[in-house]
Order: sequence, then structure tokens, then C-alpha cells
Amino acid sequence: MDRLREVAVTWFYLGEFPFASGTVGSLGGVALYLVAGLWLQGTALSVFAGVAGVVLAIVGIGLGRWAQEFYKQRDPSEFVLDEVAGQLLALVAVTATVSAVAPWKLAIPAFFFFRFFDVVKPFPAGRSERLRAGWGIVLDDLFSGIYAAVCVHLWFHFV
Repeated sequence: MDRLREVAVTWFYLGEFPFASGTVGSLGGVALYLVAGLWLQGTALSVFAGVAGVVLAIVGIGLGRWAQEFYKQRDPSEFVLDEVAGQLLALVAVTATVSAVAPWKLAIPAFFFFRFFDVVKPFPAGRSERLRAGWGIVLDDLFSGIYAAVCVHLWFHFV
């Protein structure tokens, strides 16, 4: 059972990458989105990204305490399921203009905006890290994903 949990929290071992595991985990989220984009388009792809992001966040919250005990850290670097979930939220297209953008064109700014907010952690993202177990591990990335999604929409509407 520990092996299955480890596969989940490391997102198929991307979290084991020797450096920048959060960035590599985010790329895992982008990859999932782009693969889904081979079959889904527009609103369907956006709904997939949102639902997948929320489901993975719930799984991550549930596995948080186990990961802290397994890796013996408060926020283990190997735990990248939170980055995958947050990255997927950054890829949710709410408006028709953004839904019409090719998935790969949406993925590029979404990735960079998400990584920026995940590193900077503007309020309340940084404060949410103080929460217990899975909530503290995952919630900051969900906030970062939401901030990134807002910036992606502004980008495609005004830049």
C-alpha cells in the first residue's frame, strides 16, 4: 500500500527528480493536460482540468499525513501531487476566448504563471502552508493555480 501512495504523491516518481521537483511535478500536470487535449477541446478540456485538479487535490490532502510520516518532513519535496493539482487549476479556461486557445498555447503561460505564484506564495497561499498535514501541503498550490488562471485569462484577453 505504501508503494501505491508513493506513486501517487510523487506523481509517478516525478517528485524523485534530484532538483526542482516542484517544477518537474508541474510539468507532469501540463503533460496530463496536453494528453487529454488530444481527445478533448474547449470547454470539455477545461472541465477535465478543473475536475482532475480538484480530485488530485482531495487525494493529496488525504495522503498528506502519510507523506509527512513516510518522508519525515513537514512538506516533503518528493510530494508533487499538489503541484500537479495546482497546475491543472491554472489551465482551467473560463471564458470562450481562452477556451478557443490551442492547448499548447495555453499551457505555456499557465506553467510560468503557476511556477511564479508557487514560488512567491502571495497571500493567502503562504499562510495556508501553516495548516496541518495535507491541507498545509496542498492548499498553497491551489491558491497559486487560481492566481495563475486569473493571469492566463488576463494575458489572453489583454496582451
